[in-house]
Amino acid sequence: MKNILKLALLAALLTPAASAFAGTLTGGATMPEQIIQETTLIMQYAQQLETTKMEIQQVYDAAINLQHVPNQLWQQGSQYLGQLANLTSQAQSLGLGAQNLSSQFTQQYPGYSTQGLATQQQYQQWGNSFNNSVAGSLQADNLSMGQFQNEQQTLQTIQNEPVSGRLQALEVGNQIAGTTATQLGQLGVLVAKQQKSQGAYQEQMSQSKDNNQKAEVNFNTIQENAAQAVMNNPNE
Repeated sequence: MKNILKLALLAALLTPAASAFAGTLTGGATMPEQIIQETTLIMQYAQQLETTKMEIQQVYDAAINLQHVPNQLWQQGSQYLGQLANLTSQAQSLGLGAQNLSSQFTQQYPGYSTQGLATQQQYQQWGNSFNNSVAGSLQADNLSMGQFQNEQQTLQTIQNEPVSGRLQALEVGNQIAGTTATQLGQLGVLVAKQQKSQGAYQEQMSQSKDNNQKAEVNFNTIQENAAQAVMNNPNE
């Protein structure tokens, strides 16, 4: 819940700042529109993760009370685990999408390359941390990232889970849901920092352009005044 509130605040902060950006990227959406879309998706997935985590926890609690995981309860739990696999994959894609946005901005504004490189490295570190966290939880149930890429693949992997391993699978799923929600909160912070940094750079570029235009106007005015003075006093 705290992660969702934080992400909602980030989205509210990003929206009014959109006018600081300029330029249209591939797909017809401007940079601020793409960043806001990214933040909106982060919020949506975080909310879905909170719901899925709660559903897995409910199945886990029921299994604890029954002291085993009957087939009917396991069918419900495995469905939630499949949904979790989809959300985890989508969260990973969001990180790659944010990194691509940073790369596109750097290509459009080469002068931003130093800051852009630092931002992309932060996204790479986030991706590594995310993958390591999920992989670490999966190892507890003898699963790999390759077996947890989407709902169909996950269901195929766990449908024959022995009764003795079902409870552990639910516990691992709960851990992954919590980890992914936390990682999404961190991704939201990175996206907000990216938006702020890029907005400041474009404002600086806009101010520099305005100053150059004013200097050019002043120079032309001085030249015109000097020429006019010569015309008015041809004998001097």
